[in-house]
Amino acid sequence: MYCLYVPNNTNAYKILKKAAKKDSFFKHKIVKSGYGNMITEMCGKPNDPEKKYYWMIYATDEKLAPHGIDDFYPESGSSVIFKYKKLS
Repeated sequence: MYCLYVPNNTNAYKILKKAAKKDSFFKHKIVKSGYGNMITEMCGKPNDPEKKYYWMIYATDEKLAPHGIDDFYPESGSSVIFKYKKLS
């Protein structure tokens, strides 16, 4: 787990950008789509559409974030969890 403190009303995209500036582990690639920014690679691991593996954002360990990276604003004291998972 990596702790990073940001001001209230900071979206997940800005949090990821700040994390990448502090630690190269969070280096990432983003593509703008009709739905906003989409993570296409993180931590040196690219999405794999052929095998249906993608980077996803979670609000808790088990619950997907209700919005994409641009529109997900975590509550104060909460976490943003990035997982590389296979879509079912």
